Amino acid sequence: MLIRYGYAITITCAQDTPLICMMAARDDRRDDVQWQVGVVTEPAVATTVYRDMFGNACRRLVALAGRFRMREDTTRGQRPARCGGAVAEGNPGGGPAG
Repeated sequence: MLIRYGYAITITCAQDTPLICMMAARDDRRDDVQWQVGVVTEPAVATTVYRDMFGNACRRLVALAGRFRMREDTTRGQRPARCGGAVAEGNPGGGPAG
């Protein structure tokens, strides 16, 4: 099963605003990533990632004054098994799904 997840967050800042975001999946699931668009900011700003004392990935950045958007999109999981060129839909009886 493939699972797609992500986020798109838009904020408005009166001035340049430092942020620390903790919106990363656990590292032990990295091998499951099928497709990923990394973190994208609009306008583009530099980001750095560090680990807090609990091992969580924390992203540090400065949101510029005005409208600021941050987004990410990822698909994880195992691709379904193929049977005779068709994707197996999980019908354990083997007959037509009903």
